[in-house]
Amino acid sequence: MLYLRLAWRNLWRNRRRTLITVFAVAFAGFFVIAMRSLQTGAYDNMVRNTVGTYTGFLQVHQDGYWDEKIIDNSFEESESIRETILQQKGVSGVSPRITGFSLLSYGLKTRGVQVEGFNPDYEAQLELEERVVAGTGRPEYGAVIGSDLAEYLKVEVGDSLVFLGQGYHGQSANALLPIEGIVSLSSPMLNQNTAFINLKMAQYVFAADNRITAYAINTEPDADLYEVESKIREALNKGELEVMNWQDMLPELVQSIQADSAGGILMAGVLYIVVGFSLLGTFIMLAAERKREYGMLIGLGMRRGQLMRLALLEASALAVLGVLLAVVLTRPLTLYFHFNPIQFTGQAMEALREMGMEPSMPASIDWSIPLTHGAILLVLTLGISLYSLVSIKRIQPVNAMRS
Repeated sequence: MLYLRLAWRNLWRNRRRTLITVFAVAFAGFFVIAMRSLQTGAYDNMVRNTVGTYTGFLQVHQDGYWDEKIIDNSFEESESIRETILQQKGVSGVSPRITGFSLLSYGLKTRGVQVEGFNPDYEAQLELEERVVAGTGRPEYGAVIGSDLAEYLKVEVGDSLVFLGQGYHGQSANALLPIEGIVSLSSPMLNQNTAFINLKMAQYVFAADNRITAYAINTEPDADLYEVESKIREALNKGELEVMNWQDMLPELVQSIQADSAGGILMAGVLYIVVGFSLLGTFIMLAAERKREYGMLIGLGMRRGQLMRLALLEASALAVLGVLLAVVLTRPLTLYFHFNPIQFTGQAMEALREMGMEPSMPASIDWSIPLTHGAILLVLTLGISLYSLVSIKRIQPVNAMRS
């Protein structure tokens, strides 16, 4: 306790130097934590919009379906399989789906779309009812389409769309379905190219009675994805069915996140280097200014180990103050942008939409981000403080007192 009190007093002997050092650490922490929170929030949003709506975080389908996504690679729907999956720890929802492709036409407008047959009672992750612009998000005998697709086709609720496609074993999949709802989906890609219809209606249209292409599985937020995947695979124990996680199904999404994240880590590394040199300069000046003081203390009988411990505590206090200040400053900011995401407009919005991304950037409020980067700053500061310890180790008391 005595060493802590002495270290604290020593810090405030030169308030200006202490404040400059603390704010240097805090600035680095603030910038890195804010940047990584926004990046991670954008990644989470991208995954949630794409994976939760499109594939599910896990998926059970016929072996080989993901390599050739056609209705011929479908399998018999079974309530017992669904119940088995639901019983696994970490699973929050299981939805049977049948996915096909069709040429959608209205008047002179035509577009190829993905037709997603789903059961509204099981499909919590689509959240269609929360995104309704007009009509309903629970189709019965018609279709629900994205607002961008509706705008392209110039249609409204009540208009009828012509579906032209190929069903199970080459049968015709043609239908005239009314629009029961228009929704605004987070993923621009899905908003432009997807039509949702009731599972039973989709099975009828594609001539695939009681058949589905996949069970889309949603997991609990804190669940271990790989552990849940392994448990489902063991529980099903059926060679004709394949269990895949979203990272295996969408490697392009994983690679794009990794590439973008690498850029953020590089920027953080550059900032750490700049701050590191700034801290090194501070500790060099500190050692030079206190050389005579250290020499006198050693000459009076204070052991070098005690003096080194005191210097280490001073460096630790500087680092902790800087990190705490960074966390205190960034937490309100990340909370605000988590609930009020940054909305892009103009060319940035168009560019993101063209890439199939939602033009918004929420911040992540995961505590692992400030804790991780706070620990990095703490280790960096303590590592640089070794200069002071080495200078104390090498100091000659007589020469130091004469300086």
